[in-house]
Amino acid sequence: MTSCIRSLIVGLGVLVLAAGLSACGGGEETLPAGTLTKKQFLAKATPICVEGAKEAQQADEAAWNRYQPDHITQDEVVLNKISLALVPAREKAVRRLRAIGLPKGEEKRVDEILTAAEEGFEEGRDDPPLLREGTKEFGLTRAYEMGTRYGLEGCW
Repeated sequence: MTSCIRSLIVGLGVLVLAAGLSACGGGEETLPAGTLTKKQFLAKATPICVEGAKEAQQADEAAWNRYQPDHITQDEVVLNKISLALVPAREKAVRRLRAIGLPKGEEKRVDEILTAAEEGFEEGRDDPPLLREGTKEFGLTRAYEMGTRYGLEGCW
């Protein structure tokens, strides 16, 4: 076997192994839409929301300690930085919620909730005061209201 062919075979083996490992998702099971019941979805979603809230709280504390250790300010620039610091933790939670799969027969409804949250993150990046004040039309406000009615608690 020539060294060129051997290199090709080794390279293909590495690609197959890498593809297999990436499909594993770091321990998080990814289910296709429609395989979970609502009850199963909420049972998997609750710990994700709890962990997301914990991570967002840690990000909040770290941002306050970095920008305003006494936690008292009216400075919009500082408040915007602190508000934006929470977004990555909340986005991570939404990605994890999507990864567990949408519940059977409720795919559209849950997708609307998660999409509203994702829109809210984008809106908040564009206009950080929305992250604190929100409006009825704000994506995270909509996600919170729809999610609460659905049974998702503490996700946003």
